[in-house]
Amino acid sequence: MGEVKSDINSKKELEDALDKIRSVKELDRSNQGKNLIITGHGVSLQGLKFDPLTQHWDQILSFIFTCTSMIKESILEALQEYNSKVERRLWLNIFCAYKQFLISYESEEYLTPSAMDARRMYCTTEDEVPNLLLLFISILSTFINEAHVARPNYFDYANITTTMHRDYPLTKEFR
Repeated sequence: MGEVKSDINSKKELEDALDKIRSVKELDRSNQGKNLIITGHGVSLQGLKFDPLTQHWDQILSFIFTCTSMIKESILEALQEYNSKVERRLWLNIFCAYKQFLISYESEEYLTPSAMDARRMYCTTEDEVPNLLLLFISILSTFINEAHVARPNYFDYANITTTMHRDYPLTKEFR
């Protein structure tokens, strides 16, 4: 889920984008645990639990992408304040003002978009500005390689438990 803005020039604009992202991340993609994980050409992975409440690869990746924004320190402070008020699974994954800086997370070993595995926030330096778009794409691609997608049960979503029907033979018998 991405919020693409020409600029983010106020804390109010940032919080509005964060609230929209949070509302999408709060959706139950597991269908109360009934959805299966799929990979490749629609192959269901039996036995693996789809758990967006605890596993970052089962969550909706979120980002804010903008040309320019408030200064880095203001964005960092606003994100820290926002993060202190909401569950970790609902945090923004990537903030990219592609002409200024990029903010994501670091685990103990590597750069990650996962707030679930994060030990600290990651923020680029001014020297990295020429490569921000490439860094943004690399982080997105890394997540896509890890992400699980849910195969919904459309009958459950449509609340179809039974149908009125008649059965017919597949072929006509001639005697």
